[in-house]
Amino acid sequence: MKICLNHLRNGAFFVLAIILFSMGCEKEKPLPVPPEKMVGVLVDVHLAEAAVQHLTGIKKDTTIRKYYRQIYQIHGITESDFDSTLNLIHHDPELLRDIYKAVTDTIESRRLRAAQKSKNR
Repeated sequence: MKICLNHLRNGAFFVLAIILFSMGCEKEKPLPVPPEKMVGVLVDVHLAEAAVQHLTGIKKDTTIRKYYRQIYQIHGITESDFDSTLNLIHHDPELLRDIYKAVTDTIESRRLRAAQKSKNR
């Protein structure tokens, strides 16, 4: 009986190893929106969200929907592309960190340029 259990254990280990190996060999699907483009999209999304903070109720909802449609159009993506990409990057902490670092750096750079322009007036 002991020999049979060892064979089962070895067989189970072998099957598990093959499954894990095959999962590791799967090619990653490309993101619907490439990371470089997603940075620009997310910068615009954050600016749009900031722009409607003073609004309330239906006015806020309709305005933000309009802004999102414009953002998708400007960047040549669909809402589905945006949602899918956002979902995928949320499952990749390293990619999420890199993208949001670029987003915050871009927003900060724009803020500094705007402050410099107003200072020079």
